[in-house]
Amino acid sequence: MSRYVTVLFFATVAAISVSATLMDPVVARGDPVVSVPLLGVAAARTDLGHVAQICDVQATFDRAASTKNLDLMMSIWADGATLSVGDIYRYRGKSQIRGWFATRYGAFTTDHWIALTFSPTIRVNVQGTQAHLYFESYYVDLTTMEVKAEEATTATLSQVNDKWLIKDAVFGGLTVPQAAAPGGGCGTYE
Repeated sequence: MSRYVTVLFFATVAAISVSATLMDPVVARGDPVVSVPLLGVAAARTDLGHVAQICDVQATFDRAASTKNLDLMMSIWADGATLSVGDIYRYRGKSQIRGWFATRYGAFTTDHWIALTFSPTIRVNVQGTQAHLYFESYYVDLTTMEVKAEEATTATLSQVNDKWLIKDAVFGGLTVPQAAAPGGGCGTYE
């Protein structure tokens, strides 16, 4: 019975998604845009795969922070990348960025924190081989189940050998405007 309900649910969701997309006036005009309300992506048809890859970069960021895996974290940064932490610190190159994560970043220096990003906060804007990514991370202490830190990340990514890597990033408080990286998100419809 539960398998039938699950299949019925997903079939209904797919039908609603297709009908909503077909009724989208942008698609009806024949413009090269696809709106997928349930996936929260509004991007050129050729960009949909890139948006998914960029969302994977964000997911890798959270996974690396949650598992304290510096090698995984550095795998999403380009050579020569820069990282600005608020208006105070600026790090250049993977070596300096790695050192900052290892010694100063709360998610790596605190044993019980995990990183969570709610998909409605993610914004992706692809422009050729460059992209902008914005997301908000919440760091939860698993021993107390309290949010211990909040952070907004605005990043510019470059496509290097068919892989998206962070070229520049700014970490700050959640006062960073979401307009910093306009476009479709990984989890909200725009």
